[in-house]
Amino acid sequence: MNRIQKLEAEIQKLKKQEADKKKAKYQYLVGKCIHLAHTSYEKITAIVRVNTDEIGDEVVFDCIHVYFDNREDVSNSDSSIQLASYAGEYVERIEKNIISQEVFDKAMDDCFAHIKRMSINV
Repeated sequence: MNRIQKLEAEIQKLKKQEADKKKAKYQYLVGKCIHLAHTSYEKITAIVRVNTDEIGDEVVFDCIHVYFDNREDVSNSDSSIQLASYAGEYVERIEKNIISQEVFDKAMDDCFAHIKRMSINV
């Protein structure tokens, strides 16, 4: 039984090393800002884990999430800024939707201004 436990411990150690290697591979995404949908802006703050399937690597990450619909022709009273959010997306899609820090900052400023306007107009 002791031998089985040692082998299981070795397997767990190897799995953890592999998971750590995958996380390290995508550390370059930390600090990047992304815009995946017209209402969604995220700034990646940490890589939590990486899941791999037949499509590719899905990165699960902690982020600052700004929810704000910036379309002029849409009447929207819902906006939010979450400082401790998380999300997951395939690496290829993340890389295609990277935006500058300036664009992210503008979205956050616009979101905050919208929240402030809504609170004054109540």
